[in-house]
This record gives sequence, structure tokens and C-alpha cells, in this order.
Amino acid sequence: AFATIQDGVNAVADGGKVIVHKGTYEEQVVVDGKNLTLEGRPRYQAVVRAVPDQKGAVIWVKNADNVIVRNFTVDGAGRGYPGCVGGDDRFFGIYYLNASGKIQWNKVNGIKHPAGYEGCQSGVAIYVLSRDGGTSQVRIENNTVWDFQKNGITANSSSGDGTTIAYIKKNQAYGWGPTDKIAQNGIQIGFGATGSIYNNNYVADVSYVGGYWVASGYLLYDADGTKVMSSRVKGADYGLGIWLSDDVYVRGMKLLNSLEGADVWDSDNLNFERNVVRNNHANAVFSPGYGIWIGDSNNARLAFNRFVKNDEGIMVDTCDSVLALKNLIKKNDVGIHLYCATNFQNVRNRFVGNGTNIQDDGCPSTLTLSAQAMGPQMQPATQPAPVEP
Repeated sequence: AFATIQDGVNAVADGGKVIVHKGTYEEQVVVDGKNLTLEGRPRYQAVVRAVPDQKGAVIWVKNADNVIVRNFTVDGAGRGYPGCVGGDDRFFGIYYLNASGKIQWNKVNGIKHPAGYEGCQSGVAIYVLSRDGGTSQVRIENNTVWDFQKNGITANSSSGDGTTIAYIKKNQAYGWGPTDKIAQNGIQIGFGATGSIYNNNYVADVSYVGGYWVASGYLLYDADGTKVMSSRVKGADYGLGIWLSDDVYVRGMKLLNSLEGADVWDSDNLNFERNVVRNNHANAVFSPGYGIWIGDSNNARLAFNRFVKNDEGIMVDTCDSVLALKNLIKKNDVGIHLYCATNFQNVRNRFVGNGTNIQDDGCPSTLTLSAQAMGPQMQPATQPAPVEP
């Protein structure tokens, strides 16, 4: 037996296992360059708690090929450093840096800074990152995260300077609800990373009411080729944000009770099929609410979806070659809204009880006048509020 978890990590041979029994351990645990399993027993009853004014992660895994962290409660206790810090000094619950393996069956909460520092871009419950040419390939499964400051689960590459692949399934992430402190995101893949979000993830209550920025339940930001499937979100600004991400596949999602079910910007070759997109409505800050908004994106396919009771079901803004195929478009104020939508294909969609089935605003033929001279009817129909990854 060892007095601390870190003592056990230091002592175990490569490829070994450290069993952590029931209790509360106030320490920072670092696994560096060693493959091992770190396991709490019984599940959730081994609590790893942040130290006061902590910088960095509660559990930090780096430079390893196969590390498993499972069955813990990781309690940040709101003990992040009282100030905004950057890089690896930011506050994380479980952090894999240039490391691969599995993060399974953990509860992570309280990863936040004290009052007065809630706006710092820090406080991520589970964070995976590759940089400096490193690789992180991680399965993130069956975790529950809440009371985080910035993001629940994030997998990034450092602007593509590394390889991050994340497989994210059966996790739950609960934000703060409407807040003016910071734009939270539930689950994010970004900055050159890729992977799959699939099989019954659930995100709720991520909403920013401070203006300008928005919070996203699921956010893909420069995440080409990512798949998002069979998961749910409600109570977000954007249920699913897809920005600067080509060749994304979305299937079987339930995008509910948000400002927008999905917001897609500058992302080509989207395949969006068999999703339920319902009850997405404007609030006092942003109007209207969309089932899906697609802007500056080409060659999208929207097929076999259910767009029900949104302000507008489908908004296509300044896009080429968008196909809407066999969707149910029901009880929206506007079913399909088009602006500068060239080569749009409306194929065998079913319209039921909408205020207006299709509103086509065309596209101004002359764009050389000033915005004031053009008047409101000549300006872009919509402008996406920016996500904050």
C-alpha cells in the first residue's frame, strides 16, 4: 500500500495497474511516459480532489501509448487558480497530452475557477490534446461531467500540429444553464482533431446570455471527417455547431429545445440524415430559431430528417448545391428559407402545417453598393453568432 496515488504510479512497472481504494485523495496525479491502468474501487468511491489554487490537471497523463483511467470521482471543488492562466496551467479534470488509451466510467465535477474568474478560458472536465507532432488516440466512454467552467469534454489538436482521434460515447455533460459568464460547450472536437461522437451521449443546459458568443451542445471546429451520431442535446444555443469542418456525417441525432438545432458555417460536403430537429426557437438575444442553418457551405445533403415546430425548419444562406430529400417539415413558421441558394434541390419533402412552406428570397444581382444604399432587403439574410471553442 502507498500513502498517495502518485506513489503508486511511480512504483508500478510499465504495463501494470494501480488500484485506488475508497477514500478522498487531495493531490495532483501525473502519469508521464508510462503505460498503466489507474482504477478506482469501488466505482466512484475513490475521490481525487484538486489541491487549493491548483494549476493544471487533477489527473494528467502524457507521453504514453496506453493508459486507462476509470471508475474515479474527480472533484475540482472550484479550486482552480484565482486568475486566468494559459497552456498546461489551465484547470482540467483529466488531461491526456500526447497520450492514448481510455477514459471510462468517471464522474468529473467542479472544474472551475473561483468567483470573479468564471470568464477565464479554462475549466475543462476531460481534455485530450496532441501537439509537437505527438499523437492522442483516446476512447472516452460512460463518463458524467458537470459544473465545469468552459467545456465538458474536449479533443483538440494544437492547430493540426499533432494527431488527435477521439471516440466519444455514452457520456453525459451538464452545463450551468443560461449564464453571462462564459460560453460553454458540452462536447467538442476541434483544431485539426477528428473522431466520432456516437451511441447515446447527452448534453444539456449550455447557454450564453451575455451576447455575441454562443454556447454549443456539440461543437466541431476545424474537425474534418468527424461523425456525430445517435446522441441528444437540449437547452443549448446551438445544439450542434459545425464550423470550418468538411465531410462531416450526422445521423440519428435529437437536437431539441435550443436556439438552433444545428448551425453549419463554411463546411462543405455535409451529410445530415435521419435526425429529429424539434422545438428550436429564438430568445431575447438571437432571432429567429432554426432547425438547421447552413451558411457559406456547399454540397450538403439533408435527407430523411424530421424538422418539427421550429421558427424556421431549414435555412440555406449563400450556399451552392444543397439537396433536401424526403424530409418531414412540419409545423414550422417557415419550412424552408432560401437566400442566395444556388442549385438548391427540393426533392420529395413532405410539408405539413407550416406557416409558409418555402420562402425564397433570391439573391441580389448587384453587390457593389454600400449596405446603407442597398437597404435591408439587399443585405445577407442572416449572420451566424460565433461559436467559442
